[in-house]
Amino acid sequence: MTDPDADADADADADAVRQPLVLPTEASPFDLTIDATERRRRIDALDALEADVLTDDMGMIVAFLSGEDAEAMLNDPGFRAIAMTMLDLSGVQDGPLRDLWSQLMFGKDGADHKRLRGIVAREFTPRAVATHRDAIEAIATEAAGSLGDGEVELFSQYALPFTSSATCVLVGLPVEDAAVIAGWAFDLVNAFFILTDPDTLERTERAAAAFTAYLDPILAAKREAPTDDLASLVMAAHARDELTYPEARALVANLVFGGLEATTKALSTSVFELLAAGRWTELVAHPEVTPHAVTELLRHSPPLQAVARAVPESMMCRHVPLAAGQLATFELRGALHNPAHFPEPETIDFERPPSRQLAFGAGTHFCLGANLAKVMIEVGLEALARCSPDLRLAVPTEDVTWDNETFHGVVGLPVELHGATSG
Repeated sequence: MTDPDADADADADADAVRQPLVLPTEASPFDLTIDATERRRRIDALDALEADVLTDDMGMIVAFLSGEDAEAMLNDPGFRAIAMTMLDLSGVQDGPLRDLWSQLMFGKDGADHKRLRGIVAREFTPRAVATHRDAIEAIATEAAGSLGDGEVELFSQYALPFTSSATCVLVGLPVEDAAVIAGWAFDLVNAFFILTDPDTLERTERAAAAFTAYLDPILAAKREAPTDDLASLVMAAHARDELTYPEARALVANLVFGGLEATTKALSTSVFELLAAGRWTELVAHPEVTPHAVTELLRHSPPLQAVARAVPESMMCRHVPLAAGQLATFELRGALHNPAHFPEPETIDFERPPSRQLAFGAGTHFCLGANLAKVMIEVGLEALARCSPDLRLAVPTEDVTWDNETFHGVVGLPVELHGATSG
């Protein structure tokens, strides 16, 4: 004899299952054979679909589009970090890159992730980051004041020198090496994504080998003679046997490359968005709005376009069935431009009411450097506004260069500086 209540529950559970909309390969942004520009175009086209969960004919990636789904996905302990999964999918089974990646905080889950993150987490609270603001401002002011008058390319001549120098100071690496370190950092970020280009993979492997070799003598010196920086903090934990040496070295490397590219692109993109929208003079006249402006600019043009998690075994997330071996992703831009949550989402509104946004992710893998990134962008905008109040684009908006390979953002920003001062 059947139980009618049990049958009703089973029917309700079946009705609740949400099957992803399956995109054909020719429309799929998950196709690894297409270039970054075409992938970006296909992602933008998703806004027109009346669906909030997507996959494609291959079925390797399941993308969640709504903010509600994303909160659940990013906080679900059933998912796993993707660092090692990306290497597996890229065919990287040994070598310097895998050696480094196997020790990364962002590649760990559970107790190991909590242990590694706990070594430095207190240094990235709003209060702790605020203690570094003066030093960051000094670096930004010097970088902005050195631009002079005339036409400059702002990404390479201001945003990158500023963010890489500030990162070196905070971590405790020689500032004179900032350009080389930034090159390694940008190459290493590629490994957070599936590597399909052999040249990119080779460059990433070289960066892993070169950066770890570079760090060895510096970290040995930090252990013997600590200074007031993050590298010394990490090496002190190693001296207390809280970290193995490979873990300590990987953590220091991670502190450098984890957010450098994203922050640099976010700064140059923010300048572009303000100039294109005619809002630069508003920031110049009212610097007090900068913190709120940065929050809005990160919503409008987030450098991280998607957050991914690995599916270790068959599971359900928000009634969506997922299979072992799949990747679950959350498309950030779609959620941050959802008109149901952000009225007139394409408008940059400095007075938009504060709301929960996911530009830095959520859950246990919420971006450790979120507070620092926001301060760097704020300080970078403020210093540039002081030194170059009459800043304007030197080319039409369509001639500005965007990059979508890793983080999304402006990497070629020709501007005219007039009336620049020394700050």
